[in-house]
Amino acid sequence: MDKNLDKFINCPNCQENLKIIGNSLIVCKMCNSSFKIYDDIVDFRDIDKHTTEGFSIKNDLNIGKILLKNFNKFKTYNGLLWFFEKIENYKYLDLIEGEAINHILKDSDKFDIPMTKEQSLHGFDILKKIDLYRNEFNYKNFKKNICLENGAGHGLFIEGLSKNFNTLLVVDFSMSYLILAKKICEEKNISNIFLLCANVEELPFKDNLIDLIHSNNVIEHVTNQDKMINEINRILSLEGLLFLLSPNKNSAYFEPHFSLPFYGFFPFKFRRWFVYKIQNRDCREVSLLNFRELRDIFSNNFKGRFDISFIPSKLKKTAQKSFIRKVIIFFLSNKFFGLVVSYILNKILISIMPYHVIIAQKTYKN
Repeated sequence: MDKNLDKFINCPNCQENLKIIGNSLIVCKMCNSSFKIYDDIVDFRDIDKHTTEGFSIKNDLNIGKILLKNFNKFKTYNGLLWFFEKIENYKYLDLIEGEAINHILKDSDKFDIPMTKEQSLHGFDILKKIDLYRNEFNYKNFKKNICLENGAGHGLFIEGLSKNFNTLLVVDFSMSYLILAKKICEEKNISNIFLLCANVEELPFKDNLIDLIHSNNVIEHVTNQDKMINEINRILSLEGLLFLLSPNKNSAYFEPHFSLPFYGFFPFKFRRWFVYKIQNRDCREVSLLNFRELRDIFSNNFKGRFDISFIPSKLKKTAQKSFIRKVIIFFLSNKFFGLVVSYILNKILISIMPYHVIIAQKTYKN
């Protein structure tokens, strides 16, 4: 375990210093908390305390142990991702071993292929987009020392972020996702990174530490969203920048989790019935926010300046290839209609856009 990690982390329970013991344990002498390390991935979760609707830490750990056991059987991220998708819905994870694993792996070679250019583009693309938002709202530039990927998901932002900062801290509530991130680091020879399994409501970082926090489609999966923003406010460095994307509950477009336009306008009982009928899941697994709710959470919990937008007025290119995105960029690029279209989307119709972007900056000491 890289001992340099202790420069960045504090105990998430009492905010005191932590001590790294060997390669398997981190302890807090103040509150006697201890945290296990799985192949350089620190697990700060509390299986009895931390919960997310529709997610089991125990199940995730079982999947993670299977991924680690078979980690070296794959050369690439795509190969390990394929394997993960094969086993994640397996009903009896403790029985997947021996012949069962061999059966799953028999066709793995055809999927064990290098990451594509499109997969690698996301992290570089988001930094260009962040600069467009920052310039549009006249925010100060941030240092390129420490970046936090606050909710890694499948990890596709990691490569671009790691190449533009001295240190990248990657947090996710899923150990399995962080193991996928570890494979990206191996494939792309990324070494300036720390992988941390943690709850974004109780982050294990020192105060005023992070220069850029990137959080993309995470807040809707968080139980206590006020605590998440409070934690962001605590760890963001003075004049550091937050870029947070939140899918809109009242989107006029098809909501990405449930594929229902104007999702938030329907009564809860209908939403719950619809999602269960179509996807066989509970809609309460995702806590979507509308424009007003997102604004109020930041007003109450972020001590600094923030702005809410949809899309930068000067955006000319994006990694996303959807038809609607192509149409929007076509009009934004037009010198006659660009400013008008931007005003309509970011001001008049902001409350029904597919998602909202928060850009925020602390401007004074706590």
